[in-house]
Amino acid sequence: MTQLKVKVIPNSSKFKIELTGTYPKIYLQNPARNGKANLELIKKLSKIFNKKIIIISGKNSRIKLLEIKEEQEEILKKFREICSGSK
Repeated sequence: MTQLKVKVIPNSSKFKIELTGTYPKIYLQNPARNGKANLELIKKLSKIFNKKIIIISGKNSRIKLLEIKEEQEEILKKFREICSGSK
């Protein structure tokens, strides 16, 4: 089980992940209203990892602490695969 900080960018034109800066940036299409962006984040990452995703902290912030039932190296490997595939 891994805890991972991510930066969420709501209201984006498409879903994508960038591995630049301090935290992975996750671009979401939904707005940050009524939990829509958080729900999209959980659904998309759950589908990518086929694991349960929990927002531990940051539900009202762009910086979120997530808990993913996956090893950190596997998480970063999948993020890299997604980033290289979207270019």
